[in-house]
Amino acid sequence: MKAPRQSWLSATSRAVSDEVCNLPRIPKRHCSTVHAGGIDMTISASIVLFKNEFIASLSDGHRIEQSDLREMANALHRAGVLVGDIQFEWNGSAGQRMITAGQQVALRAELRRLARNTVNGLAIAA
Repeated sequence: MKAPRQSWLSATSRAVSDEVCNLPRIPKRHCSTVHAGGIDMTISASIVLFKNEFIASLSDGHRIEQSDLREMANALHRAGVLVGDIQFEWNGSAGQRMITAGQQVALRAELRRLARNTVNGLAIAA
């Protein structure tokens, strides 16, 4: 019985990924995978609720403001934010409201649905 062979590309990608993600300029949490063309960086979002307006500060410096939870999920999806890269913040400052557990779950569920539809749409188009 032969041992499964590892492709040269996957071994090289893993080595490059480890090497690139160990550079001080790129925090490890931002390195997801390395493709033949370069690094696939993840974008994280920190979300607050201020006077009935959802405000997301993205790790790439952009800011998204939406009053509707579904529209916020759509905007985050278009920006490339993944479900696991979202943080909800609340510090009790004037005008800031706490994002409820239900709102957090609804936003994550909508992002998952959008990601699933994108993958399915690409599979159908191919």
